[in-house]
Amino acid sequence: RTMLRVTPIYGSRHDPKGAAHQPSCTLVEYGGVRVLVNVGWDDGCPEAFIPQEELPPHEALVVTDSTLGAMGALPLYHQSPTAQKMYATFPTVKMGQMTLYDHHAALCLDGVQPPYSLEQIDSAFSSLQTIKYAQSITVNDPVTNTPALTVTAHRAGHVVGGAF
Repeated sequence: RTMLRVTPIYGSRHDPKGAAHQPSCTLVEYGGVRVLVNVGWDDGCPEAFIPQEELPPHEALVVTDSTLGAMGALPLYHQSPTAQKMYATFPTVKMGQMTLYDHHAALCLDGVQPPYSLEQIDSAFSSLQTIKYAQSITVNDPVTNTPALTVTAHRAGHVVGGAF
């Protein structure tokens, strides 16, 4: 019997004001396949970020939008030994790279050491695989290496390029 399990890793918790806490990272499991959704970062809440080696096992990462709350830790994730294939829509990739460049510059101007270099940002984004809206990607079962889960990007409507 196949079950869908959604596990908040950090963020994604209910707030009495109605919004989920940022940044977010969620594990979605279905049919033995595990997909990580977002690897957010927030300078105001660095203790929420889990070091990459402590992330649960997963077969893919899907980034849903270009905000720091969704992809702020992408360069750290990409350089970790647990990094897997990464997917995002084209606008998310392009705008997210600018978001991380801007964030890096703002931290430097404030005299703060950014958690990653510009080269690490470039490396992470060069490895992101872009997907179109309504395009499906297939994630293989880690045991049998056969197609087991299909993920399709749908417009989320909350930011340009955002998908879920």
